[in-house]
Amino acid sequence: FHLHNTYQTGGLGWTTTRLPGITSTLTPYAFNVMDDTGFGSLLSFRNQKRCAGVKEEASWEAGSFLGATHLVGFGGDLVEVKDRFYFYLFDPTTGDRFETNVRGRGINTGGFLQDRVSLNDRAAVTVGGRYDRSDRVHQDAFLPRTSAEFKATDRTTLRAAWGIYSQFPNGYQLNPDYGNPNLTPQYAQHPVLGVERQFDRGLFGRVEVYHKRYEGLVVAANADG
Repeated sequence: FHLHNTYQTGGLGWTTTRLPGITSTLTPYAFNVMDDTGFGSLLSFRNQKRCAGVKEEASWEAGSFLGATHLVGFGGDLVEVKDRFYFYLFDPTTGDRFETNVRGRGINTGGFLQDRVSLNDRAAVTVGGRYDRSDRVHQDAFLPRTSAEFKATDRTTLRAAWGIYSQFPNGYQLNPDYGNPNLTPQYAQHPVLGVERQFDRGLFGRVEVYHKRYEGLVVAANADG
């Protein structure tokens, strides 16, 4: 019996401040994730995902407006996704073999825009959203998000956040023979409350309480369901 979990990642970032008030970072990256499980020559299960893409993240010090200071963040990403699902089973009592090998490929694109509004030295609110799409899924994802923070003391900060996050189905789940090509994005709604405390010598601690509500989760069904 063997169980191997592999995660490999790499990237290179380039930051520029040539435009007044704007800091921009361009990052090409790639990663590979694989779960490999097996039992001798009887059973083999492998689930792999490879991604290669580029993302741009920027912030703009927009200045003051209506008595508040604005820091606008924006950016986008483009990534190629390749996934593979492999399953092999051998029954020594009958000599029967069952083998499945499903490969998928897609292009995902996305972008975000947010505004961090500093009301004063102690309070700030961030409002924004994200847009994601995949050429393998017929429905795009629009994801609103917001957060707030309040510096109760010089060392204690209270935080609250809410947002919707999404994940696209993989190639196996979208395969017409084993899944459903009409699947839509999976969503999760995250409200979070937290407190952060700064200690001596550069140490800090954080406690958070959160709740997740899922929608559109992909689940397996039998042939009759």
